[in-house]
Amino acid sequence: MLSIKQLNLQQIKEVHQSYLVNDFPKEEQKPYELIESLVNKSVYICYGLYNEETLVAYAFFCKDTDSNCILLDFLAVLGEYRSYGYGSKFLMQMKQELTEYDGIIFEVESGMSAKNVEDKLNCDRRIEFYHRNGVRDTNNYCLFFGVDMIIMYMPLQKDFDDDTIGEALDHIYHIMYTEEVYSANIKLRKVIK
Repeated sequence: MLSIKQLNLQQIKEVHQSYLVNDFPKEEQKPYELIESLVNKSVYICYGLYNEETLVAYAFFCKDTDSNCILLDFLAVLGEYRSYGYGSKFLMQMKQELTEYDGIIFEVESGMSAKNVEDKLNCDRRIEFYHRNGVRDTNNYCLFFGVDMIIMYMPLQKDFDDDTIGEALDHIYHIMYTEEVYSANIKLRKVIK
């Protein structure tokens, strides 16, 4: 039986040290101390997907205090549980769990900065995974610590226009990072379609 549980700080630290540091490229990781600080400010929330008592996936989110959107900061299925549909099940259960929010913003590596064909194919598969699970494209993009990201959105209570989504994401970045870190490493842009 699958269930979602909100993680406490000790569980977040364990997930960060045991999984997150291996599941994401170094340039995308956040130090645990930053995550702990954001949790203590009540702007960061973390969940685990459990099969009985076994953790099979995790998701970390940062809240926008202005627009009531939430940014999916990290989502991963643990290695031995991949390819069994847990990612899709987790997203569907998160839609039920996060009903107090207007929508979820996603940063997804575009593949433009992929180092090789295999990395580009992985990016394409990740984008298609989100499309299959009700996440839509926006015209917002971000160069995030040197990685090209497309910005996607899943409406929960409201389907905002792309400008509002971009503004919410910009606000979330300012919550998570100092002005110095933001200006040196984050470049939001919009592409007119």
